[in-house]
Amino acid sequence: MLENKFFTVVFFILVFLLQACTLEQRLALKYQKKINTTPILFIDNPLIYLSNSKIDIPDTLNEQSYDSAYYRSLDKSKFLADMDAEAYWNQCDIVMNDALISSGFNIMSMDSISVFVNDSLPKFIFEVKQFEVEEYLYPYTDYQYTTNSTYFLFGDNSLELKAKDFEAKIVKENNTSFPFVEVSFPINAIALNYWIEVNSYLKGSGHQREIIFIHKDIMDVVTRDSSFDVSNFSYINKENTLADIGYRIDSLSYNDLWLYSGEMVEEVTEVLESYVLNKVIDDEIHQKSDHKYRKRYWILNSHTARLIPTDNDMGYTVLERFYDE
Repeated sequence: MLENKFFTVVFFILVFLLQACTLEQRLALKYQKKINTTPILFIDNPLIYLSNSKIDIPDTLNEQSYDSAYYRSLDKSKFLADMDAEAYWNQCDIVMNDALISSGFNIMSMDSISVFVNDSLPKFIFEVKQFEVEEYLYPYTDYQYTTNSTYFLFGDNSLELKAKDFEAKIVKENNTSFPFVEVSFPINAIALNYWIEVNSYLKGSGHQREIIFIHKDIMDVVTRDSSFDVSNFSYINKENTLADIGYRIDSLSYNDLWLYSGEMVEEVTEVLESYVLNKVIDDEIHQKSDHKYRKRYWILNSHTARLIPTDNDMGYTVLERFYDE
């Protein structure tokens, strides 16, 4: 008797979950097709910054000293010293406007504010509050497992070398029988950082306001000569360079910042498109069932135009969330 009750409970739980997933998937497919009817007021007049994060500037400095340190950091930058920030933003802004329109949204400017106000729900306001081009060092790490018996001569397998432009050490993970070699070194990276205020006007959930942060970057391309076995520490000494141990770096150039800006901005636009889709799905689920939230985060693949369910791969961070009182 108790066993029958158990299976009955399990059965109803499975049915409950199946209905929730089915509803969510139906809504995702439905609103994917209707996305081009969604009105979006796009406001693009942000604060524009260039930042060289390779140099740390203390927050404790007074305003004058901080400004002086900031401009010195730009002078020492590999990529930003000669950049026209306004021109770079204008190029990125054109790409974003075109990408939003190409994705099918009903994009409006402030000139159409009266039309937007009277438009039907759902609708959204995207306001780019701040735009930053950031230069920084990315900590690149490569791992190679090994069965090299030489390592066991070091007792605890903790050999560590600091060479000219990299570090290498032997690591044992979770008491495994064989260690692996970890090689780490910094590489150049450039990021486009967006702070965007989003106002969502939804049928069931009403007005929601969030500040979201989106980060997209490009960096040096690292390749390793597969014929070189860095796990043999007899090759490595403190005078070695990355090239000596089989690593080659295709370094970023100033022209790459302009060349790849379009791809990075289009990726930002894809994040915003998925943001709208998931907000609408959430709102519809809230109206049509007792489930207040969707179970998956849906991403629209720009190449296949197919929806991909993910666990929580939103592509943005919510910095602040505001609620109407």
